[in-house]
Amino acid sequence: MKLTQRQQSFLGLDPKSAKTLDALARAGSINVLALSKRVNLPRTTAGFLLKGLERRGLAERVRVANHHEWRQRDEAEISERIKETMRGLLPSASAGMIAGKDLTIEVFNSGDNVTALAKRILTFSKNDRVYYIQSLHSATHQMKTISGEFMESYHRKIKEKKIVMETVCSRSILDIFKRLSVRELSSHYGRLIVAYVVPDRFIDFPADIMIYRDTVIIMDYERGTMTRIKNTLIAAIFLHLFELIKTFSERIDLNAYIGKLMKE
Repeated sequence: MKLTQRQQSFLGLDPKSAKTLDALARAGSINVLALSKRVNLPRTTAGFLLKGLERRGLAERVRVANHHEWRQRDEAEISERIKETMRGLLPSASAGMIAGKDLTIEVFNSGDNVTALAKRILTFSKNDRVYYIQSLHSATHQMKTISGEFMESYHRKIKEKKIVMETVCSRSILDIFKRLSVRELSSHYGRLIVAYVVPDRFIDFPADIMIYRDTVIIMDYERGTMTRIKNTLIAAIFLHLFELIKTFSERIDLNAYIGKLMKE
């Protein structure tokens, strides 16, 4: 299995490691000396990179005849490795903070003031690209708990900072837009947004999920909690899940849809 450049980036591979992994994928299996020549690196460097890929669960050393060679692990093994890591790192339901090397998990409880919590957590930098998964269940509770004033301010800042929002949402959310006022619609209109809709059953869970850079935010508006996870691998896992859901989706022009509603 040859990983794409995007997948290599998601896994946090540096250019030399990515080049080594790519060479493994092309070779099938190969010894260190032959690999070092393919990637134009000293043999010792190639050996060091291979051991790093082995620790990540991306490569393995195998016996071939009377010598050892290296090969990339297959897709199923890599996927299982990611799942096992994710299960071990996800937080429990209790509030608080877990911190370790390259990992921070924070669980925030808002009480009754979800808007105040959203102001604290939902902050992005200029030109960020944010991937957003929203179910009908979550969208319904968001409208009940987040103030319209905050949403207007939030959308304005997103537009000012030229943040690109790539979103997958339940198809029934489009019906929610039909119930919004012109003022509320104008707040949503004009964002840099790439939108996809899927059948409700594909994302039938009570939370919104945002992924950007090395961060994942899980927002449960009904219970008034938000979980922020900072870890490159976990962010990559969620982004792959986002891409998987997209395969069942239909791309729509959300700004055109909202603009049409504003004229009705």
